[in-house]
Amino acid sequence: MTNADGQTPLHYISTFPEIVVAQEILKKGGDINIRDKYGNNALWTAVFNCKGKYYDMVELFMQYKPDVLTKNKAGRSPLDFANQVGNEKLIALLKQE
Repeated sequence: MTNADGQTPLHYISTFPEIVVAQEILKKGGDINIRDKYGNNALWTAVFNCKGKYYDMVELFMQYKPDVLTKNKAGRSPLDFANQVGNEKLIALLKQE
């Protein structure tokens, strides 16, 4: 299920962080790697909206082994963005095994 921009409920919930809702979506089989029309997966949306305070969503998504190097249509990955903004905590989260 996606909206007109190809975003799933996980994309949306990453914009307005509600960790409990995201957990339920994932438990019910939500796919973390579906891309919207811009090529962003839900992790990309969570990283972009983290703003140095919503790390919980990124941590949750990392438990589901998303592709942190997947590039969007602008040629940027979530890790590229974290490096660009110089967020060391976010970079460390994205480099977790």
